[in-house]
Order: sequence, then C-alpha cells, then structure tokens
Amino acid sequence: MDPITLVIITTLFVLATGGATTAAVRRTRKQRKLLQLRESLRARRAFGEHRLSLFDVFWDLGASDFALELMAHHSLLPDDDDDRELFGAWSRLEDLIDQHGSYERFLEDSLEAIQEFFEEHRHAGHRRRLPGLTGAVRRTIPLRLESDKSDDDSTALAKAEKPPSAAGLRERRQLRRGQGHLGLQPEMAGEEEVDLDQIGKLEPLDVLQSVLDGRLGDRIEQWWKMRTLRQLRKELDQALESFYEYYADTARRDPDFYEPLYDAHRRWRDETTRLRFTARRRPWDDAPFALAADILFELAVDLAEKLSQRAYHTTYHTIENIHAHARRDDRAMAGYLVYLNRHAFFAGRQPGYADRARKIEYATQRVREEVLRLRDDGVV
Repeated sequence: MDPITLVIITTLFVLATGGATTAAVRRTRKQRKLLQLRESLRARRAFGEHRLSLFDVFWDLGASDFALELMAHHSLLPDDDDDRELFGAWSRLEDLIDQHGSYERFLEDSLEAIQEFFEEHRHAGHRRRLPGLTGAVRRTIPLRLESDKSDDDSTALAKAEKPPSAAGLRERRQLRRGQGHLGLQPEMAGEEEVDLDQIGKLEPLDVLQSVLDGRLGDRIEQWWKMRTLRQLRKELDQALESFYEYYADTARRDPDFYEPLYDAHRRWRDETTRLRFTARRRPWDDAPFALAADILFELAVDLAEKLSQRAYHTTYHTIENIHAHARRDDRAMAGYLVYLNRHAFFAGRQPGYADRARKIEYATQRVREEVLRLRDDGVV
C-alpha cells in the first residue's frame, strides 16, 4: 500500500477512535457530576432541631419553578457540584433560618411570597392532612378519651382551606421523610393503653400455672372481681359490631362508597403528573442552576409517586383488613377499625355515624373507669 495512503488511513483511524474516546470520557464525567450533585442536593445537615437537605427546602416550598426562582433569589441553588457553591448555599440557608427565627417561619414567609404568583402546587389538595385510613392489630383504649367535638363538615373544609400551619409543615416534612402516615391516626400517642382482647381473660395455661404456683384461689378471686369488666367489654363489643353492620350496610347501598377514600392517591398521582410536565417544559433551561433544577424535579417526581402508591396501599389494605376480620367472624375488631377511620368513611356523607360513634365512646369510657378501679384495687 502506498505509504501516503497508509498515513492518511492511520490518521483518520486515530481521529475517529480518539473522538469516540473523548465523547465517552465526557459522558462519564457528566454522569459522575450528575450523581455527585444529586447526592449533594439530598445530603442533610443539622439546623437546630431539623436535619435538612436542599431538596427538602424545595419540596417544602411546593416543588415548582417558582420555588426554584425563590431559592435562586436566596442563592440556595448551586450552579454545579463545586464544594464552595454548596457550602455557600448551606451558609445562606442557615442565615435565613436565623433571620426568621425558625425554619417553619422561613417556610411560611416564602410560601406567602410564592402564592402571590403561583397556586398550582396546591392542587394536590390538603397535602399536610391527607384523608386516609389507619390499621390496627389489636383493640386498645387510652386511659384518657376525648369525644368528637363536631362533625360539621363545612367547618373542617374551612380549616383545610387556610394556609398551612407550622404543624402542617411538620407533617408534610414527615411524609417527605417517610416517617408520617398517609391515614388518620387515633389520638392515643403517648398515653397508656389497655388491650381489650386480653384483659379479664382466664386462659387454661393461666389456670395450670396458678395450680403449679399454688395461687389458684387468688387467680379465681381475681377472675371473679373482673366480672363487671367482662360485662362492660361485652357491651363495647356489641357497640363495635353494630358499627360494623352500619358500615357494611352503607357500603352495600352506595356503589361509590369507597371512591372518595382513594382521593389522596389520585391527588398525589396528579401532583406527579404536574411535576413531570414542568420538568419536560424546563422553564429554567437557560438558568445557571439548570442542572440542579433537573435533579430537584426528578427527586420530587420520585417522592410524589411514592406517596401516591403509599396512599393507595394504605387505603386498600385497611379496607381488606376490615373485611378479613368480618369473614373470621371477629366483627368487634372489624368495627374497631371502622371506628378508628370513621371520619374518612362517613364525614360529610353519613351524619348518622356520629351517634353510633358516641355509643362506642360511652362504652369505652365505662370500660376505662372499671379498669382504673381494678387497678387501684390491685386486681390488674
């Protein structure tokens, strides 16, 4: 082959392979940069009682292009993964929290500014108090009970339409961190509880153990003193069974009975769609923080999708759990689960449920008083 031709071919080959290698190196560097920036935006640091990431701030501000602009205004968005950029963003966030006195106050002021121009991020509904369901594996009562104050649905709606409170923002952050619940919870946290399915029972093994320990007489006397408690518990079971029958009859008569319970799932699904649409539009395309914005929206889509799935499964599994207890003829437990979720099932649709719920509360109160009396006498 002609030497000149050979040189030309060799040169072209080197240029071709060299260009491909250069492109591959650039792609690798870009991917590495994206991963580093993603981790940096998700990394949390301590700010007083909070541990926050820059994504947490973006999410709490509504996850919108307006939230991006506000964060950029405060210089909270790094242009790249440079350590100095990130350190500067952390420092400015710390200054903003100090200036406002708390992270909650900073969020409230920022949301007020955003909402003057942007309401769309609220279309997911009342994101901080999601109507849903809660499950339980046993029936318990707290040693302090509060009856339903009001079942006026218009009052509830009026409260829900108010701007989010500091407590509401904390709930939203718990959802974002996977620590919160997408369902209504019984107000029993931090209180002493009594297991209704165990108290007052006399199991064969208990009798045998009492014989072996020489305490059979004491055990029988204890069982006898608890006869009133067993009767009160029976009355409570009857009220719970009646509440389940009311629920089952209402569900049978209304073909759309379960539809509103999946509202939280649909709202978060719509939120996911909104975030994806905004990410495709990329209104920040020419901004210096474009790469960070892409990643923040990607993280927000992932989180909204997870919340949508959690909302669906929470509702579905709780309803199935109620039906499973009923099929096992444990209608008291089924009624207990209906009672825990009474507002989600009936509020604004079946006003008659409040009277039935109060019967359960009165029966529970009588059980509670008897438990306290027995405890004071050293029986339980």
